[in-house]
Amino acid sequence: MTEHMLSRCLALPKCTVEMFYTGAPLKEMKAWLGTGKERNGCIERNLQYHNQPGGGLGARLEYAFNTSFQQGYEKVVVLGCDIPGITTDIIRDTFAILDQRENRKHSIVLGPAEDGGYYLVAFHRDLWNTHATDWKRIFTDDGTIKWGSEHVRRQTIQVAEENKMKVVCLKQALSDVDEVEDLAVFERECGVVSTEHPLVSIVMPVLNERAALPVTLRNLVKQTKRTHATELIVVDGGSTDGTFDWLSQDDNLKAVGCVKRGDDTTPKGDSTEVAPLTVQVVQSEKGRGKQQNTGVKQAQGEFVFLLHADSVVPTNYDEVIRTTLLQNPHAALGAFSFAYDPQSMDETHILNKLRLNVVSWSTNRRCRWAQLPYGDQGLFFRSSMLKAIGGVPELTLFEDFELVTRLRDFCGFPSYKFVREETQPQLPNVRTLLGDVHNAWLRRNAKVARGVKRVVVVGPAIQTSARRWINRGIATTTLLNWVYVVCWTVGVPVKTLTAWYYGR
Repeated sequence: MTEHMLSRCLALPKCTVEMFYTGAPLKEMKAWLGTGKERNGCIERNLQYHNQPGGGLGARLEYAFNTSFQQGYEKVVVLGCDIPGITTDIIRDTFAILDQRENRKHSIVLGPAEDGGYYLVAFHRDLWNTHATDWKRIFTDDGTIKWGSEHVRRQTIQVAEENKMKVVCLKQALSDVDEVEDLAVFERECGVVSTEHPLVSIVMPVLNERAALPVTLRNLVKQTKRTHATELIVVDGGSTDGTFDWLSQDDNLKAVGCVKRGDDTTPKGDSTEVAPLTVQVVQSEKGRGKQQNTGVKQAQGEFVFLLHADSVVPTNYDEVIRTTLLQNPHAALGAFSFAYDPQSMDETHILNKLRLNVVSWSTNRRCRWAQLPYGDQGLFFRSSMLKAIGGVPELTLFEDFELVTRLRDFCGFPSYKFVREETQPQLPNVRTLLGDVHNAWLRRNAKVARGVKRVVVVGPAIQTSARRWINRGIATTTLLNWVYVVCWTVGVPVKTLTAWYYGR
């Protein structure tokens, strides 16, 4: 749980994390969670340690605030380590509240816990100066506040108001882990799986795929090893060719080895019974990012697999996903290798086939070197990880690029992203751009040298249709893809890129 909380805190830029601990030597704490030392010219972790004094919880909270403000910090947020539902957005929102002028001198921020206590407490340095002695009364151990009871938050608010301080409560009420029974909350929020074969949720956005869909679904069922532990969510973006109507017919689904969610009676989990693939069909606004996000919200699995409708999955792809994520618990995401569907190249010239093989080879090299796979490689990750970053970016283009970048950033892997504005971006000058690239390169080398693997690209390949490359020209399509990536990276608005990409 401590590692889970620490990952959320360290994902915030320009934020120092102070770890207050007890019961273990400092050497062991650093060996476990890392240090703030420099490696290869870059900061590995912005993390400092303090041994807590004795006394009750109130005294320890008071010590944490005093120590932090004495070091010169303007805003201090104190969190417990047993809050599985905490996100970086909650912490970021707390700092934003403290930045408001009316809250600096007289406001305390509390994150309400569902058991009547609080999981977060924060205030500004100005309050520490203005209420030099009053603020300490909210951490008193004299019995005014009954620590560990369901009355803690109410009593804290009462004491604060009596001493002319205002309390701002966050909207998000979260559960903490106090009893063994509460571990189920931690497992659900953090993606800890309790079965050997956790459920994999496949999310497939479709648009006018009526002709190809039967073949796609039949192949998907054929290549699934454990259909009882796999579900498919098909999200239609407003098809006009009868795709949704075809998916809505039970007989059509049964013909390709599928069954609607709720109609199957085969038990999930470690059963070895052969079962049809469970399918749920939903509708959404047009747009791959929006469709994927709609499907993710319906997913029940511990693992989520984003699959394009024109992709051909490898044999036992679901077992590959389970094995990869279980063996790499700290990975941000995984992806399959890239290859072109041989059937889509049957009628093309032998030279074009050679060129396409070069493109697929270079794509796989780029993915492993830069840790940057794209959506047509089948991205998969823990559902809890996706929830923590707020879901799939609902963009009209480059939703996969942005999703991978956010997941890598969340897990502490350096990105090469500089500006991200929807309208009127401020493009970096050449000197700043080259400096950022150099710093990102140093951070990447430092992490790779330590064996950090945040993106796992597995050997089995997902096959993608080569029609677009053949129709538009292989060299032209590849060059344009790189131009779009560079433009996106330096901040060209997504609306502009979408117009370029689709020629409108």
